Amino acid sequence: MVFCNDITPTCDVCFEVLYGECNDVLTISLGLDASTTFFLNLTDKFDIVTPLTVTTDGSGDFTITQTWTQFFGDVEVEIFSDSGRTIPIVFIQNSIVYHCVILTQELSGSNNITPPDSFDDDSETYFTAGAITDIREKDVANTLIVGLKANNLFSKMVGLYLMSPTSLAAAAVNAKTPGTHDITYVNTPTHSANGVDFNGTTQYGDTNITPSTDLTLNDTHLSQYNRENTTTAGDTLSSRQAASALIAWTIRRAVDIMDIFMYNTGAGALTGVSNTRSDRLNLLTRRSITDMEVYRDGVSLATSIIGGGALPNEKLYISARNQVGVASFFDSREIVFDSVGLGLTNAEAIILTNLVDIYQRNVIFGGRNV
Repeated sequence: MVFCNDITPTCDVCFEVLYGECNDVLTISLGLDASTTFFLNLTDKFDIVTPLTVTTDGSGDFTITQTWTQFFGDVEVEIFSDSGRTIPIVFIQNSIVYHCVILTQELSGSNNITPPDSFDDDSETYFTAGAITDIREKDVANTLIVGLKANNLFSKMVGLYLMSPTSLAAAAVNAKTPGTHDITYVNTPTHSANGVDFNGTTQYGDTNITPSTDLTLNDTHLSQYNRENTTTAGDTLSSRQAASALIAWTIRRAVDIMDIFMYNTGAGALTGVSNTRSDRLNLLTRRSITDMEVYRDGVSLATSIIGGGALPNEKLYISARNQVGVASFFDSREIVFDSVGLGLTNAEAIILTNLVDIYQRNVIFGGRNV
């Protein structure tokens, strides 16, 4: 790995693989997009750079024929999506983000390079439930789940919705406990690799989470990453039983205005909060009866020290208001992440924001972050 830091250009993190004799044909599997052209820079230890253009096959693999005999020792391979070689491709293996490949000389061995594929048990359960097979998505989702666990956040989740690019059915799966609190989509919102897009008139998602039995009073968080900076009166996440028992969050109901009702519509509510954008990750947390805070992209927007009220017994809806079991006030944004669970500290809110951002940047080729 030292080689990576001793040459120019250097990459941030390298994945080391072995190759065979100098005339071998290498098949390299890194979870790249299928049938896509990529632009490589091959750099040896003397900083000799050779550009190479490759096209992946139907499985996302590509081959290199080792005719570059002028190279000595290890070779760094950087992969770019553009011919000008300005947009590097990152890939993830075993929860580590890599920026290049190091080919390390070996006189014998397999010529097919496929990095090890080992995932967290909870990740595997999620992949099975969602019929998720794409290598890139699995690696990136595993990175998120492992990162949540490392920061003691996974255990705080009740609903963890990664809005898988695989299918609408996969985007319904609760990655925390697949099969429990999965989303029931109503009137079939539009699914694409970029997320789940609601029409703002009839479509919404029922999380099958009942706050009064599944969440904890004065210890609750909600978050959502969406891809649209728009104004709509639709509820972002909602469960309304009564004025003194509700969760209702509208992230941008008017120009630069957010409204929050966490358990009651009285003095503890946050209305008219300044929020200049609705896109990216918005996060709401109540840590105690006197501690509520809302964030956008890890930056605090407002706080409240006044509490009161109760958890509602109506199920929590995504992208619509649930008013005693009746859906209304529909939201029309494209959603790529939601989470529901215990309250988060300031540090935890920032960590979650960063982990979700990494997920959105890498889960599909080119990313779906905004």
